[in-house]
Amino acid sequence: MNKFYLSLALITAFSYADMSKDQNKTTHDVKLDEITVEATRTQSDLSKYAGSVGILKSDDLKAKTNVIEAIGDIPGVDIGSDKGREIGRRFYIRGFGSGDDERVIIMQDGVKRSVGLYSNMISTFRTDADILKRVEVVKGASSILHGSGAIGGIVSLKTKDAHDYLLDDENFGAMLGGRIESNHMHSARAAIYGRTPEGTLGNTSMDALIYGKKAWHGKIKLADGGSYSADPKVPYNFNNEMIRTLFFKGGVNFADSHRIELGVFDFNEELDTLWQTLNNNDEDLFVKGKLEQRDLTFNYFYKPLSDLVDLSFRAYKADSKYNRGWEWDESMSKGNKQAVYVNDEDRYGFALKNDSKFQTGFLEHNLVTGVDYDNRQEDALWIREYKDLTPTAGFNSHPNEYNNLGLYFQDIISWQDLELTLGGRYDRYERKVKKNTSTKFTDSRFSPRVALAYTVFDSLTFLGGYSESFRAPTPHETSSEGYVNRMYYYLPNPNLKSETAKEYEVGLSFVKDEIFGDDSLYLKGVYFYGKIKDMISLKAVPELGTPPVEPGDRGLDPSQYGRYENVDDAVRHGFEISANYKIDAFRIGSSYERLKVYDKKTKEDLSHHASKLQLHLGYSPLRNLDIDFHANHYLNPHSNPASYVSRGTTYYYVDKHFTLADVKVTYKMPKGVIGFLSGANISFGVNNIFDKQYINAAGTTTSTNVGRGRNFYLDLEMRF
Repeated sequence: MNKFYLSLALITAFSYADMSKDQNKTTHDVKLDEITVEATRTQSDLSKYAGSVGILKSDDLKAKTNVIEAIGDIPGVDIGSDKGREIGRRFYIRGFGSGDDERVIIMQDGVKRSVGLYSNMISTFRTDADILKRVEVVKGASSILHGSGAIGGIVSLKTKDAHDYLLDDENFGAMLGGRIESNHMHSARAAIYGRTPEGTLGNTSMDALIYGKKAWHGKIKLADGGSYSADPKVPYNFNNEMIRTLFFKGGVNFADSHRIELGVFDFNEELDTLWQTLNNNDEDLFVKGKLEQRDLTFNYFYKPLSDLVDLSFRAYKADSKYNRGWEWDESMSKGNKQAVYVNDEDRYGFALKNDSKFQTGFLEHNLVTGVDYDNRQEDALWIREYKDLTPTAGFNSHPNEYNNLGLYFQDIISWQDLELTLGGRYDRYERKVKKNTSTKFTDSRFSPRVALAYTVFDSLTFLGGYSESFRAPTPHETSSEGYVNRMYYYLPNPNLKSETAKEYEVGLSFVKDEIFGDDSLYLKGVYFYGKIKDMISLKAVPELGTPPVEPGDRGLDPSQYGRYENVDDAVRHGFEISANYKIDAFRIGSSYERLKVYDKKTKEDLSHHASKLQLHLGYSPLRNLDIDFHANHYLNPHSNPASYVSRGTTYYYVDKHFTLADVKVTYKMPKGVIGFLSGANISFGVNNIFDKQYINAAGTTTSTNVGRGRNFYLDLEMRF
């Protein structure tokens, strides 16, 4: 830790030394109306998008340990209610996220990720924040262009390429970087990259990036001494993780209008952890595990001079696996000697899209059309050894297969200050459970979207939109049977219907430059209201009696039967308001969000959320130096119901306010300063400055999930 504080002091001193040379210069000139891409699959003005989108860039990601922590600062996104391990994080987007397979779409360079690899004991995007140049979060059902399931929203992760590392007119370069955190984390990374000099290959050029990283994550210090109500308090969560990332992206441009890209992403995490990484802190449940993610991508782009054609084709193959197990001696757990549990997921798919711009009379069109296909196959291996039983393999609703085919179009039609969006998506899905006899489920649906943006006085835009999205039942929801967990004896339900979300959004935005001089104001507010018809939920069915005890002397004695069912319509409504103001070297931003998701019939919450108020202050006193302060204030959630009963014990949902605050300093060292630090990118700061606890609204007053403690960090990246 002494080295950490010394490094922090040296970097601060260097910053002030450079400040004294040039007190009046600043290059922090950022337009406040971002361009959104993933929400519409084409470049469009965020202020005219009838929906809610959050965008993080590379510097924003430096402020947090991982991507899930980073998106928690976006309005409409909530995190927490976990042990803080890299492999086990919870997140919620418009009410859905961890544990909601197929309700939130996660993509890295267009390659889809499942949230938890079936087990729901993990929740990680299986990515590396340091190779990401942009994260875009589209909230709600407003995007029809990315496949069925976007009921909660979409998280799109975009990786860097060689051009994102090369400085000025360089053709070749290298990067060395590292990060250290006071809360038991450190990492090292390196990259080499280059492009062919202009003119050396005629009208052909090439570029390539090779990147590698290792990161170590140790025990997690909890906020304010540990557990909220435990006596004695638990100050740390057990943790030991080592993550290795390898990444390659290369491209060839030829004939002035063609580009081919190849990508390889390899993520490998070895860990000593606990059986349920989200919930457990009992070292008697210690396991060794390995998590893997491998993506192979091929992209082809064709952009001739004509505005009618901007074509892209993507094909990918992605494999994921989580393998963990333990060994116990004869004196433990009724003779159980060994257990191995493996979740395996393989994906492949393709996507073809064209972005066309043209005019019909006085109307301007931006027409996006496309088709995509995704195949997902899951399997599980569950081996247990007992004194009197032979090993068993295979588990529950595995192996299974998902097939998804979609065709979509979207036309953004503009005339003067009016912008009309008309679009739709046709999805057809097939689900198979491949056991002794194959069980198949199929369905199809067309989902429309219409939106309107009308701008008056060149600054004020009125917004309105209607969207639909649907989610097919998973093989686990239709076909789970038997002893899946300690809570229920599962019964299959092959008659489940698909969920359908129908959502309205209305709002306004205001964008104005030079109000009082060199300043900019961005204001946007969106109200949303919708229903999720035939929402699928696991329900207890005690009227069927008491289930049998599992054979094998494992001790599982479920208290009741459980079955996935289509419940009455769920209602989701709320609003988000955000404002950003910049004048000279100062920036100030604030947002407020409110969300309710409840059963239309009973009025009881289906998921629990606290309203969140955010404040952001920024200052750029000199060239390349940014100082930022960010605070999240979570209001009392007032959950309905206020408590629940589990195994005879009553638990009360948390009913307190919480405030977390962070500070970040980012400095880009000018060339020719301090030798080896010339051109370096330096980020340092403190997360949870005041070491305050935070319990997610889904947590209870007895929760030990109080969040990470105060964390100092320093991130240094040097380029040569």
